[in-house]
Amino acid sequence: MRKLPIFLLAALLFDLAGAALPAQEKTIEKSREDLKAEYARRAKAEDENTRRVRKELDEQYLKLAEANQKRDLKAILALRTPDFSTKGPKGQSSNYKQMAEVSKKLVEAMRPPIQLQNTILELTLDQNEAKATVLQEFSRMQNMAGKIRKVETSAIQRETWVRTDEGWKLKFVDDVHDRRWLVDGTRVDPDRPYNPDDPPYKPRKEGQQGANR
Repeated sequence: MRKLPIFLLAALLFDLAGAALPAQEKTIEKSREDLKAEYARRAKAEDENTRRVRKELDEQYLKLAEANQKRDLKAILALRTPDFSTKGPKGQSSNYKQMAEVSKKLVEAMRPPIQLQNTILELTLDQNEAKATVLQEFSRMQNMAGKIRKVETSAIQRETWVRTDEGWKLKFVDDVHDRRWLVDGTRVDPDRPYNPDDPPYKPRKEGQQGANR
């Protein structure tokens, strides 16, 4: 398999339906299940309108999961606005066309079983716009270092959705953090090209110094 530039390799490893961004580890890690439970308790206090929008966005995430399972690029892109874009913590930006190419390469690279789950942790509304802090968990088989391997990636990120005549569509993704990537069960550094001979990645905890983030 042709070697890819580092930035594209990172994008292929993590795609929020295409929204892959370099990011910093921001918080001391909690288990994913603890996070889901914590924010599920908070969601109970949401008003009726917010609960309704949450349900509508959950339906879009189910469509996104199905599109990824079918490796249906057209269906994935149909859930984005024409001006869809992403922005990283250092100001780096990617537009619709660039992210469509990233998604295309990922769809070509991944193999079943493919499982994508997006859990809304927090949701705020402003008329026809919704900002969702989302925990994305993505598992698939993928060609890595010349071998089909199990790749599991997850992250927390902020997604801006807008209501259109065709339903809610994803417009913008930013604030990607708390990334956790595993290849064949071994944790790897999301900012480095995959090397099966590397030791398991140990992320730097909040407040510690050093290059191993």
